[in-house]
Amino acid sequence: MIARQPFTFGGVARFAHASFFRLAMVALIFGLVSGIVVSWLAVTCFAPVIDEAISNLPLTGSIERGTLHWPEKDGRLLGANAFASFSVAINERQSEGAPVDFTFEFRTNAFVARSFPGTTALPYPSHSEIELNRTALFPAWGAWRAPILAGLIPATAVVLCLTWALLGVVYGLVPFLLAVMLGRDLTLRAAWKLSVAAQLPGSLMMAFALALYSTGKISVILVFVMLPAHLIPTLCYLIISPFFVPKADKSSEKNNPFESESKRRRKGKNPFAGK
Repeated sequence: MIARQPFTFGGVARFAHASFFRLAMVALIFGLVSGIVVSWLAVTCFAPVIDEAISNLPLTGSIERGTLHWPEKDGRLLGANAFASFSVAINERQSEGAPVDFTFEFRTNAFVARSFPGTTALPYPSHSEIELNRTALFPAWGAWRAPILAGLIPATAVVLCLTWALLGVVYGLVPFLLAVMLGRDLTLRAAWKLSVAAQLPGSLMMAFALALYSTGKISVILVFVMLPAHLIPTLCYLIISPFFVPKADKSSEKNNPFESESKRRRKGKNPFAGK
């Protein structure tokens, strides 16, 4: 039967014996859907804050040899909305970051990002110079703003497809071992394809959560909760979908389960049999 959709257990099981091209195309479609949501989130929630922060930068300022050179005596808030804020804090005690979901601070020796999971400090590079002023960043951001936001769509799709492919190598052991116990026709390669298809429905759940977050309907805490929660459907598909894979032929019971399907067919042919 032709694999058409990965939303039912039988639909996911059909991808085990589908062509790699069909699986790749379906995975790419799901990746592009997530990419559109990520791009929309960046356009509506984060890009406006970056626009405001760059517009409020002084005419001079830079990061040289791992140290922030700020022309003003005190730091200040550069831009903020309900989702993110950018500010300059000359020292750790002086912090004007707004109480939002994501706070980004330029400190004397590090770039600090704070959110619900915790705080991350990234030291400035010690052997390079970075312009941190309106004179340099305003035209650069204006030129690259649209390509960057649009490029998030294919970039997200490619990253997700590669992630699903790598995780499928590990996840594939679950349906493969179940298929061996159930006597189902499932090789390691077929189990990998089934595992990739099993991850696709959960990606829509995560994309839906990000879309709701961009509208302010849910908090960032629920988004972080969805990160592990969207893996639950994947686990269900991995465990139940092997029951919908066709049973293995009795004549192939002695075959090596690690062999590919084409190799098994070639091995079963008798070269001395007549036409």
